[in-house]
Amino acid sequence: MLAYRLNSSENAPAFALINGGGVRATIDEGPITRGEVLTAFPFGNAIVEVTLTGQRLWDTLEGIVSGVNLDNGKPVTSFLQVSRGIVIKYNPAANNGSRLLSVTLGDKPLDKAAEYRVVTVDFLSGGGDNFFSPSFSDIPPLDTLDEVLVDYIAAQSPIDVKLDGRIVKAQSTCKRSIPRGNKKRRQT
Repeated sequence: MLAYRLNSSENAPAFALINGGGVRATIDEGPITRGEVLTAFPFGNAIVEVTLTGQRLWDTLEGIVSGVNLDNGKPVTSFLQVSRGIVIKYNPAANNGSRLLSVTLGDKPLDKAAEYRVVTVDFLSGGGDNFFSPSFSDIPPLDTLDEVLVDYIAAQSPIDVKLDGRIVKAQSTCKRSIPRGNKKRRQT
């Protein structure tokens, strides 16, 4: 999604974001068929670009890692997958609304006063999985996700996938007391 927009947009987007529920199947190693692509992405979602302030992007990501949209208080019903260009660090043990620890775009921390272009799919921009609130309207749809993926595979083949730590779970560093029978409380 990101490569597609970088190749066809005058204003480079910062990163791409999709819901985990939008990916329905794995694509096995070996030759990739159009059928496998359609099985993995069966919904016909169109790619869109949205512009968010840094603060709204932070709040959106906080809602996703907390599982509750900060704007409307309703559950976020999926987790995110992101492209290169962003690193999200969060603490799943923290309270909802304070799990997001840092967001790095490129090699710089997110600037809450700046504006960012984000590539996503029309399902999410329209309020799907409660990622964005309020939802975006009147955004022109671009090509469908399956078409973009087929073109990407043809251009990048062979594909060599590696995990690169775009979404990082932080280790909890807080200490808490745990009662041990009649013994003194011990710090862990």
